[in-house]
Amino acid sequence: MRGPLSNAERRAMWGIGLFPMLLLAPYLFSWPTPLIFPTAELGTDLPREVWPLAVWVKNAFTVSGEAPLWRPYTLSGAPLIGHPVAPLLYPPNWLVLILPVALALNILAALHLAWAALGVYLLLRSERPSLHPYVAALCATLFAHTPKWLAHLAGGHWPTLAAIVWWPWALWALLRFWRTGQWRWSWVLAVALAAQALNHGTYFILGGLWLGAVTLGLLLRQRQWPQLMRVGLMWIGVGVLALGLTAGQLWPLAELLPFSNRAALTPEEAAFGSLPPILLLNLFFPSELQFPEWFVYPGAGLVLLSVYGWATGWARTERLWAGVALLGLLMSLGVNTPLYNLLYQVVPGLSLFRTPTRWWLLTLLALAVLAAYGFEQWRLSQKFQSTRKRWVTAVLGIFYTLAGGVKLLMPTLLPFAVWPTTLIILVSGWLLLRPASARRGVALAGLFLAELLWVSGALLRPMPEAALLASENLVAPLRQAALNGERSLAPYGGVPVASLVVENLSAADGYDPFPTAAYADFVRRAIGCDYAGYVVAVPPTQASAEATQACPAVQPELKLLHLLNVRYLILPTARPWQSAEPIVTADELQIYDLGLGVGRAFGVAQWQTTTPESCLTNLLKIDVKVTALVETEFPASELTGAPQVFSRAASTNSETFVVEALRPGLLIRTLPWLPGWRAKVDGQPVQLLRVNCALQGVWLPAGAQTVEFEHLPVGFEWGRWLSLATALLVAGALLAQFGPRS
Repeated sequence: MRGPLSNAERRAMWGIGLFPMLLLAPYLFSWPTPLIFPTAELGTDLPREVWPLAVWVKNAFTVSGEAPLWRPYTLSGAPLIGHPVAPLLYPPNWLVLILPVALALNILAALHLAWAALGVYLLLRSERPSLHPYVAALCATLFAHTPKWLAHLAGGHWPTLAAIVWWPWALWALLRFWRTGQWRWSWVLAVALAAQALNHGTYFILGGLWLGAVTLGLLLRQRQWPQLMRVGLMWIGVGVLALGLTAGQLWPLAELLPFSNRAALTPEEAAFGSLPPILLLNLFFPSELQFPEWFVYPGAGLVLLSVYGWATGWARTERLWAGVALLGLLMSLGVNTPLYNLLYQVVPGLSLFRTPTRWWLLTLLALAVLAAYGFEQWRLSQKFQSTRKRWVTAVLGIFYTLAGGVKLLMPTLLPFAVWPTTLIILVSGWLLLRPASARRGVALAGLFLAELLWVSGALLRPMPEAALLASENLVAPLRQAALNGERSLAPYGGVPVASLVVENLSAADGYDPFPTAAYADFVRRAIGCDYAGYVVAVPPTQASAEATQACPAVQPELKLLHLLNVRYLILPTARPWQSAEPIVTADELQIYDLGLGVGRAFGVAQWQTTTPESCLTNLLKIDVKVTALVETEFPASELTGAPQVFSRAASTNSETFVVEALRPGLLIRTLPWLPGWRAKVDGQPVQLLRVNCALQGVWLPAGAQTVEFEHLPVGFEWGRWLSLATALLVAGALLAQFGPRS
């Protein structure tokens, strides 16, 4: 679009910006600001990932002025930079540094919903300039606020939402480049892809595959082979810019990836969340099961307008978009269709990604486009004349009337919220049968948006921040342990993560979709659980009913727990530890005191060589306070004279120990070994070893020395400067290409 905006375009864009404020008004304009929680009892990532992470980053930055690159409160210390769903480098998220966390998170949600709508609006108006701005704005709003995305918001999937909203922008930029041949659109495309990568790597990969397919389709459809070189150069440039913008995030991720337990997902694990075919009925009604991955209801407006567009007659463009919708549907079925199994075998890297229903994004985007074209056809027509339209109206009327009647007579038979969707569909269908007019158009838009407010709004409920915290009775015994650097372990869930952050506590367990395989195996063995499947938590009993069934009672290996410096074992009152008495019972949990661990770091003068495969088995055969297992050959060990730790100091990204060693020996730090950590002895870099299967170790010569551990991945050390330089370059180019003078 060129030239000044018309009044209709301005009003359309104002509507796009105001609707998310209306939908999320209880979370934006009330004080104290509540958090966004789901009405369902299926849980949410907000209190266990999003809110604690935001609070930790804000507190650490406020105290030290330094961005934290790791999290000490979970998994005995877990990486932050390079984590695929910890968007530390995504600039909009820095809003949490200047605003109260709850308000900042809610504003981010509203802004991203509006951004998604604006992207679809620009896409629709660009591809079909004759489309009325109000029609484009309506269907863009229906897409951006579809119940599917609000279900993800309710589920605490902030990184998912932030990645999704950039998809229409990426497609718009690609198509603008194709239509105009102007290189400036490649800069926009690079930014859109980089934003996806910074938030959720899965959507970055899926988006790249989708846009690559679109590019190939355009070349084959229009046979503009002279453009092949130009398009190829464009994609090379976009790739370089996107990787440059995300180097500070993706480079550390590449360092972590080989050690993650995501690296070896089975086909069944990769297909977790495949859409059951019966839930395709969710196309027509909201499901009563509000599991975000399966809540695929598009909304009455997208469904009805797409169907009526088909009844009017589709041109080639509409048929292509219908194919896109079908592709997204088939991919979302996952293992319920042979297509996904085939792609799992032939597409490199697909085994790293779970949840096939993420492809539903294609279906929703296609429905938004088809709905806009269908509404425009109705708006430009005066009568509803074709036989096909009458048949469609009759079939839909009968289908929804029967469904509504069944729901009234036998409420438990259909697991769907049939009302008021049925009423809105019937009334809207009747309006579409009438000749087009401005009043009827407004009535249709009002009905569709009202249904969206009803269904999407019903997925959310407010929750005060204080409700995330554990009771004082549960937290009090853990505070002294925190002062000594000791940890807790809750195999079946325990102290809320929010309390860990607020109280500066540390846990050996944690909810995380990206732990290292070695550490996950270590903790699993430490509680005596042999469940080996992939779970988004350590240990697996914390987040998997199947794992809990396989391991109904813990059988603690105390020497392994002591190696993690675990002081307290926390169990549900329904699953007590038969070998000890709890010291505290609170919040339906019992706390057991395991005694002193080995400290944040300790020395040994004896060691044995082992292999990663046999390490845990051999570890149970030795006295771990005297002997260590190493994977590297060392000089013969001494029988006495283990290094002694005299003092400890910690900062945001480092920890320092003053150590006295009478003889050469090993200093073992009770944190997981990760490639991002590095060590120095008296200021000189030394090799950071993996010892005792999953922990950190440093070889020390005899004498008094200062040992510093710092979390600074090589990828971030260099990648941050590459990202900064690329960001300045892109910002300058966008300003020059799209600024007022351009």
